[in-house]
Amino acid sequence: MNILAFDTCFDACSTALRLGRDGRTIVRVEAMQRGHAEALPPMINAVMDEAKLRFGELDRIAVTHGPGTFTGTRVGLAAALGLATGLGLPVVAKSSLLCVARSVADILDEQAEAYDGVLVVRDAKRGTLFAEIMGLAGHDGLDPTALDVDALREIIGDRRLVVAGESARSVLGEVDQIGRGGSRWLDAIIAPVPPLIYEPNARALLADAVTAKPADPLRPLYLRPPDAVASRRSVIPRKPPGMRPHE
Repeated sequence: MNILAFDTCFDACSTALRLGRDGRTIVRVEAMQRGHAEALPPMINAVMDEAKLRFGELDRIAVTHGPGTFTGTRVGLAAALGLATGLGLPVVAKSSLLCVARSVADILDEQAEAYDGVLVVRDAKRGTLFAEIMGLAGHDGLDPTALDVDALREIIGDRRLVVAGESARSVLGEVDQIGRGGSRWLDAIIAPVPPLIYEPNARALLADAVTAKPADPLRPLYLRPPDAVASRRSVIPRKPPGMRPHE
């Protein structure tokens, strides 16, 4: 099965293509805080060209649906919906935080056996965190959620977790303040931490893209209300169509 995956949720843009004929995976990743809409199409074309694959030979699309920036998340979803509609393909949608957790678990390798899970934390501003726990070795996880620091520490409790994520250390504090079960920061276990490990990588979307249930409908995952609010100013009434000026 040929699967095209991409992510545009946070401060990177990535695409990955898995080829069914030989199992090869082609990946492109670039750090960026804006410009995802302009960067994504050339990156998709690049992996398709390297594979010498036509778009009509794709079998499935995989995309991150959030959490993320409002614009970035919708860029990825719009691209996935456009390709899926034009090509008649199913789309698999996964959390951006889960992608980070999968990448972290991959670099931990055998060391992952010593932990209950991988906790990915992202500063969501306004005193809120985005968080998700990917359980390891049969341990329970935590679905993506938005919560404050105190609530997160309670959830961590006695669990032994690998903690990773952009701004996580500055938000949660030192290691002995994370929880009661010996959770540790990723950079205390793996040094140096690979570049962009705290950003979602489209390669991680391919882990279960063959068997995952397609998203129907495809929707963004918003974990908190938008920053923008509707104006309370009265709307200026418009003249009915066909009326002449001053009539």
